[in-house]
Amino acid sequence: MSSDVAIQGIAQDYVTLFLAVPLLLAALIFSNKGSLRSRFLLAGILNYFLLTYLFYLEMAMYNEMFLAYIILTGTSFFAFVILLLTYDIQKIL
Repeated sequence: MSSDVAIQGIAQDYVTLFLAVPLLLAALIFSNKGSLRSRFLLAGILNYFLLTYLFYLEMAMYNEMFLAYIILTGTSFFAFVILLLTYDIQKIL
């Protein structure tokens, strides 16, 4: 990986750690209480994790974290799909 891409990857990791993870936990807590806005926020954050780690896989980051990237991509994909399948479209409209 070039040094330009490495700087962007480090910045992405900081955003994920300090912004996305706390938002994910807060959205998960409030969505369990039945808030529709929190469920939309949770879907957006899960999509963020899905795309972030999918990019990590596609950029050929073959290192010791490669299996962790696969696990994170897979779990965020299935959590995102399951969450989307639980929406009641008639209630939203």
